[in-house]
Amino acid sequence: MTEIRIDPKTSLHQSMMRTAKRSEVSFSSVFQSKLPTELLVLVLGDLSAKDVLSCCLVCKRFYETIKTSLLLKYHIALERTGVIDGPLSNLTTAERMKRLEDQEKAWLYLNPTRRDTILIPPRFSSFDLSGGILAGARSPDADADTGLTKTSTNGESDNGSSLPDDDNSCEMLGMRLPSVISGELEVNRWSRNVGFSVYGLTIDPSQDLAILLQTKGHPNEPFRVHIYSLSTFTPHPLASQSVFEHPCSTSVPQLSARCMENLVGVMLHSFDHDAATGSHQTVIIWDWKAGVMKACIESSKEGRSFDDFTFLTPDSIMLPVRKPSPATLDVYKLDTREVTRRSERLSRGNSPAAVRIASFHLPEMRNPLEVSVNPIACNTEPPAPNPHSASSTARRQPFYLNPASSLISFSFIVCHGHSMHVTTPVHERFTLLIQRQALIDRLEECTKSLNGRWVGNNWKTMNFPWLQWGPNISRFLTTTYISWACFLHGTKVILAPPDPKDRTKCRLAVLDFNPAVVAMEKLKRRNNALSSKGKNPEEMSDDMEEDPDQEEVEENGVMVKLVKESGVLKKGKVFSRDVYTELPYRQVTSTETFGFANVVIDEERIGGILVNETGDLTAVEIFTM
Repeated sequence: MTEIRIDPKTSLHQSMMRTAKRSEVSFSSVFQSKLPTELLVLVLGDLSAKDVLSCCLVCKRFYETIKTSLLLKYHIALERTGVIDGPLSNLTTAERMKRLEDQEKAWLYLNPTRRDTILIPPRFSSFDLSGGILAGARSPDADADTGLTKTSTNGESDNGSSLPDDDNSCEMLGMRLPSVISGELEVNRWSRNVGFSVYGLTIDPSQDLAILLQTKGHPNEPFRVHIYSLSTFTPHPLASQSVFEHPCSTSVPQLSARCMENLVGVMLHSFDHDAATGSHQTVIIWDWKAGVMKACIESSKEGRSFDDFTFLTPDSIMLPVRKPSPATLDVYKLDTREVTRRSERLSRGNSPAAVRIASFHLPEMRNPLEVSVNPIACNTEPPAPNPHSASSTARRQPFYLNPASSLISFSFIVCHGHSMHVTTPVHERFTLLIQRQALIDRLEECTKSLNGRWVGNNWKTMNFPWLQWGPNISRFLTTTYISWACFLHGTKVILAPPDPKDRTKCRLAVLDFNPAVVAMEKLKRRNNALSSKGKNPEEMSDDMEEDPDQEEVEENGVMVKLVKESGVLKKGKVFSRDVYTELPYRQVTSTETFGFANVVIDEERIGGILVNETGDLTAVEIFTM
C-alpha cells in the first residue's frame, strides 16, 4: 500500500487545515447550543471541582449552567469539604446541600448545633467511638483485686481495677449518639453480657462489627479475639468463625486492634522476664469473613521493634519501627490473593505471607546512645463508612468522609540526656501527621512494574530517606501529652491545650489540614488586608498578591490561626539537623474552657471525656456539629 505524504507548505494542506478548524468550530457551537442542559450538567459532574470551575471560562452558557445548577454546586461543595455523596439517603439535593453548608460553618467556628451530656454507667472502662456509635465494656465489680488489667480513658494500662475471681464476664454497652445530619436526635442504648472479660475493643458501624479482645485469665491461655455484631453483641453472622485464637505463653500487658474491610489486625506486646530483650511484639492479621490468618509478623524474626500498626490500604499495613536505629515507618504488603487450586496452596506454603516492601525513614536523630524513641502510637480515623452499606448500625447519611483525603498520625516520646553526667533524662513528645494518599501514591509509583502481581519473598525493600518523602506531605506538632484516644478524623485533629490562666482547664482546638479550607482562609485574609488598605481585591493581579496575615485573630467568638509557613524543629538535643515540615493547616481554638480529661472526634462531633477523682469515666459531653 502506497503511503501518501502532503507537504505542510502546499496549498492543499493549508486548505485541509482551514476545513478542519471550521468543522471544529461548527461542532463546538452545535455542542454548546443543542446539548440539553440536563446532559451538560451530568457531563460536568464527572469532572473534578477544580475543572468544573475552570469550565466557567469556556463560554457564557457553561458559566450560567455552573452558576445556577444546584447539583454542580453540591458536587463542588462535596470536594471542598472532603466528603463523598451517600446514595442511600432519602434527602433531596437541596436538603443535602443545606446540611453540608451548616456542618461546614459549624466546624469552621466550633459552633455546635447541639450539646448533650451522656452519663456513663460505673465501671465503664475500654471504649471506642466511630460513626456516631460509642461502645464500651463494663465490668461487674470494680473493687475486687485479682491482678487483671483494664484500659483507662487515655488508653494506657491501669492495674488498679479488675474483675472478681468467680465471674470474669462483663457487660458490653452501645450508644447511638445524636446526629443532626441524619436527623436522629435521640440517644439509643443497648447492652448484653458477653460472658468473658474484655480488655479492649474496636468497632466498625458500617459493617455492624465489634472486635472484642478477651483478657487472659492465665499466662498459658491462648489469646482470643471475638468477632461480634455491634448491634447485638452476639457472634457476627458473616464471620466464618466467631473466635480467633493465638498461642501466647506470657502475659500481654498491652494490646491494640484495627480493622479495614474484611481484615482484622491485632498487635500483642508480650513481656517475658526471662527473655534477653524483655519484650516481644506480634502483629496478626485475619480475614474475619473467610476465617483464615493472612499474616503473622513477629519482632524477633524481623529483627525490629515496633509498638503499634495501622492499615494503609486493604492489603498493606504500616509499622512504626524504633529499633534498630534509625526510626522508620515500615510498609508490609499482605498476600490477599484467594487460593483457588491445591497447587497454589502448596506453592505458597503454610506460613501467611507479609513482605516488607518499603521503609520511610524518620528525621535523623542524634547518637542513639543519647537519644531513644519510646513508644510510637499510630492514630488513624475509624474505618471509612461504606456509602452502600445497609447494616443495622450504619446510618443513611447524606455524605461521608472521603478516605483519599485522610491523614495518618504517629505520636512518640523521645528521651534524651542519657549520659554519665545526667541522671534525669528529658522527655519530649511529638506527633507526626502525614497525608495517607501521598504515601499510597509513592508506593504505587514504585511498584507499578509489578502490574498487580504479588511482590514475592525476593522483593528488595525500598528505602526512602526523610528528605525524599517527608517534608512536603507532613507536619510535626509538639504536644504536652500523647493521647491514645481518637483525636484524628479525616483532615481534622482535635487537641485540648491547657488554658494559660488555669492549667486545670483546657480549651478545644481543631486543626484542619483540608487544602480547600486553608485556601479559603488565605483568600479571606488577603481580601481583608487589601480592603483595610483601601484597595479593591478584584483589581489586584497575581503578581501584586499580598501575603495574608498569619497571626491569630478573634472571629465569631473563637480564635482563628492560619499556619502555612514551614514548621521547623531545630537541631540540638533530639535531631541532628533542622527538620522542616510544610503541610499547612487552619486552627480554630475555643475561648470557652472545659474540665475534660481527654477529647475524641468523629465525622460529626467532638466528645469531651469527664472523669472523677479516681480517674474513672463518668460522662461524655458531645458537641454535635
